[in-house]
Amino acid sequence: MNSPDRKIIQFSVGAMLAIFVCGCGVTLSPVKRKPLQIIGYETGLQPSMERIQVHFAETLPGQSLAETV
Repeated sequence: MNSPDRKIIQFSVGAMLAIFVCGCGVTLSPVKRKPLQIIGYETGLQPSMERIQVHFAETLPGQSLAETV
């Protein structure tokens, strides 16, 4: 190999190694490995007495919905 090709290969390998090391630093960061914290969640929705209509349609022609589910 001539010198320009060798420099390109060395640069490519160095760049890939640098990206790999940076990626490992982000993945193994202790900041992301904190213990799980369960936070309470409350909905602000009020109960509603409105009626709704649900329509179940056949997904496969000629087959009942109970057979396809």
